[in-house]
Amino acid sequence: MYRCWPEDDEPNPHLAASYEAVKPDALRVHREFKKSHEGGVSRVKFHPKSALISVGDDHVWRMWSLSSMGELIIAGTGHSDFVSGIDIHPKKENIVVTSCGDGKCKIWDISQEKCTHTISDHAQTAWNVAFHDSGDFFATCSEDGRARIYDFNALSSGRMETCRTVLRGHTDGINYVSFQAFSHVVVTASQDKTVSLWDMRNGECTSTLYGHTGSVNHATFALQGHLLATADLNGAVKLWDPRNLKEQLNVSVGAHAANACAFDRSGKILAIACGDGTLKLIDVRFFS
Repeated sequence: MYRCWPEDDEPNPHLAASYEAVKPDALRVHREFKKSHEGGVSRVKFHPKSALISVGDDHVWRMWSLSSMGELIIAGTGHSDFVSGIDIHPKKENIVVTSCGDGKCKIWDISQEKCTHTISDHAQTAWNVAFHDSGDFFATCSEDGRARIYDFNALSSGRMETCRTVLRGHTDGINYVSFQAFSHVVVTASQDKTVSLWDMRNGECTSTLYGHTGSVNHATFALQGHLLATADLNGAVKLWDPRNLKEQLNVSVGAHAANACAFDRSGKILAIACGDGTLKLIDVRFFS
């Protein structure tokens, strides 16, 4: 049987948690992994077991130890093009999913050091992958203008039909896909200069956000779900209130692209990765 969809009223534990905001003045370089990849590094992700996972243009994902001077733990080979995205199963720490320039997405078992499944539904580059908090579902997005929701448990049990929903509506490629924490809401960032919110249960686009003048590279929710940040090719970063869909903030990081953004756990500090090689931090409390 397929896994049931998330409920409307699933509690978000981050709402009751108290997280201290990151202190920008205290930030410093703690460790540098030199020559970690042959070429550019596309994404990084912290693993719960004191490790860091990185993916790059060299067709490989790598897992590094944070407790033994950056020792390489495992290198995942098998993709035929650049690795564009990675995520870790929230309840099974040995499982990761990757996306690739050849359009394929792969499921990996770290404990067995092998790829267990390959998904070939996308017709063009797969740009990103993301697990739902339950671990029951994961999303992929592609240059083909589609995002897909897969049933992880059905895939693990060997079912042939594992794609539960296809999100259609963007008129150009989708650069990024992610979930709102502990909900059925999916967000996509597209080259058509829009951001869309979807109901993963039926594939319906519930809202489309307009205002970006360039390809939207990234879209991410704060853990508490009260803010959505989006970043585009022209260097614009916007904050939205997903409850009323109103734009709360519009800032420019300069003449270069805003490639990605991420909230700290408190939802108060927003980090922005910029095309000029800089990293900018914004305290969103000053703009609320």
